[in-house]
Amino acid sequence: MPGEKILVVGGIRSGKSKWAEKLASSDRQVVYIATAQVWDEEMARRVNEHKIRRPSHWQTVEEPQKIACILNELNQWDVQPTVLIDCLTLWVTNLLLSEMNLEKEFADLVQTIKTYQGKVILVSNEVGLGGIASNQLTRTFGDALGTLHQLLGEICNKVYFVWCGIAIDIKKHGERI
Repeated sequence: MPGEKILVVGGIRSGKSKWAEKLASSDRQVVYIATAQVWDEEMARRVNEHKIRRPSHWQTVEEPQKIACILNELNQWDVQPTVLIDCLTLWVTNLLLSEMNLEKEFADLVQTIKTYQGKVILVSNEVGLGGIASNQLTRTFGDALGTLHQLLGEICNKVYFVWCGIAIDIKKHGERI
């Protein structure tokens, strides 16, 4: 459905990326925005697994920080493609490590998603189910990601929580607080 906005959250290896890919699989034109930066062999392996899984006709754009800029560019196309952004967790990490203004970046992304005329599917880790972190950076990260999820949950048509390979539409079955 054109203009649909979907947030997919879940734990590590929960199946959230596979679910997001399935949601985009029937769309003719898909642009996959990858936010990961490869720092070691294990991350290179994970990135490669994702690349292998994606259909060959999907266009991949690797952008660790300026995803709102990419969306703005795609919104200028004659026909807006479906955009799958994987993942916001690494995007927030990249912003924090670069000491960027999170509030501004979040506001820019939310506004850009709201005005994007095509379908947007966003993938992110839910890191807020554990206890309070013991160090400031980890607490800042968890707080930032939780804030971003709430902002996106408000504007997305659907919000899925993926657990054990099962996707649950929590926006359909939940109540906004």
